[in-house]
Amino acid sequence: MKQRIIFLFYCFVLVLLFGFHQSSSFTLLAWELRRHHVKIVNNLNNKPLNYHCKSGDDDFDTMLFYCYFSYEIFHVAFEVFNGDPNHRLDCGGDHCIWMAQEDGFYLYQIKHNENVKKHDWEK
Repeated sequence: MKQRIIFLFYCFVLVLLFGFHQSSSFTLLAWELRRHHVKIVNNLNNKPLNYHCKSGDDDFDTMLFYCYFSYEIFHVAFEVFNGDPNHRLDCGGDHCIWMAQEDGFYLYQIKHNENVKKHDWEK
């Protein structure tokens, strides 16, 4: 019960931080026995990137965060972090770096030192 209250407090703090954050990138921290880092980088040539993120699961074993992104007339929603070991491998362990570009979203794969397109923008 105490862990759930602490987790909900951290989620509340994250929501507050997202609401007041105006920079071109932000970091989402998922709290578990260790930290998981999700960074969103805005590479939209000085165009504002709007976002809204939520936790899809409050179970510490299957940590899940997803976000809705938009700019101009485009939008997309997807999981930015999933506690599944295969997803962690795609990210490069506990660090996921997503890049918003005009043609879609890319995931930086640390192991291969490359950006891989994962999502297209929708109209």
